[in-house]
Amino acid sequence: MKKKQNPPFGAEQILKNLLEYFLISISRKKSETNDTYSLLRDKVNANEIIAYIDDNYKEKITLDELAFMFNTNRSTLCKVFKANTGMTIVEYANAKKLISAKNKIVSTNKTLTEIAEELNFESIHYFTRFFKKQTGLSPNEFRKQQKA
Repeated sequence: MKKKQNPPFGAEQILKNLLEYFLISISRKKSETNDTYSLLRDKVNANEIIAYIDDNYKEKITLDELAFMFNTNRSTLCKVFKANTGMTIVEYANAKKLISAKNKIVSTNKTLTEIAEELNFESIHYFTRFFKKQTGLSPNEFRKQQKA
């Protein structure tokens, strides 16, 4: 930008003041946003979310449903949960399903299809892929290994 030849009296000072006001207002908005996030974070209790997932991991749970139930938004819900557990909500729910699947495979004579249905997997194929990805073994291989 070029400076005017004959700027009005005090123009530079007004420009400086407006710029300073702009920077101060941005700084205040940023700290208000951080305060709002910390208020929301304090309001959302990760232990309540964990307890709910522990009780309902066999059901289909969406982040939108959890956010609605705990009166927050998805982003805050996920941040608070990860900060408290070190895991995402999906990772936590999958870990619960895996533990339950392992227990059922070893301690019952239920078919894999029955176990997959109980844990609310879409299909036996998806359950098998999920199990193998998590453990490195198919559910049948896991069962044989545990029985031996």
